[in-house]
Amino acid sequence: MNLPKINSNLPYLRDLTNTNHQMSCSINSKSTYSSTISSLSSNKSKELNPIPILIQLCIYPNENYAFRTMRLLLSSRYDYSPNICDEFGCNLLMYSLRYQRYRLFEFLLNDLSLDLNFHAKDRYGNTIFHYIIIYGGNDNQIIEKLIEKYQKFSMNIDERNNFGFTPLLLGEMKMNINIPG
Repeated sequence: MNLPKINSNLPYLRDLTNTNHQMSCSINSKSTYSSTISSLSSNKSKELNPIPILIQLCIYPNENYAFRTMRLLLSSRYDYSPNICDEFGCNLLMYSLRYQRYRLFEFLLNDLSLDLNFHAKDRYGNTIFHYIIIYGGNDNQIIEKLIEKYQKFSMNIDERNNFGFTPLLLGEMKMNINIPG
């Protein structure tokens, strides 16, 4: 079975057979991350960008290519985790929202929801719901789908971040509206 060719226009994506780069997120926002890098020499590690390949795909400008590649990498053929995160604790769902890759977000939310850690927080205590309020634009349908997932897993939607803001407060400030309560 042949591995897919990596697009030469992607300077940060590495050959899948040369590295095994895994980072895992923690539920606790105070702990950072753990990483293992194998099969890298000390000279090569200085040249490589430490951003995990799945996160790089959330940033890549061609969303169709990113979607196809991510779907392939998260298939059973490869050993990539959808719960990968960066050194700030941001996971794939957070990056897909931050860079407004809604097709990737829908794929992660609908197809991989049982494997995703919805309790993940970044270093500032922001949850996925904080990110959807900040970066989700005015797309209420995406917010409603995430609320359904939160309710399905009996999660607290209105959790405070390290600065004391809840997603509801952020939404109120963003929309500059006054919610009666």
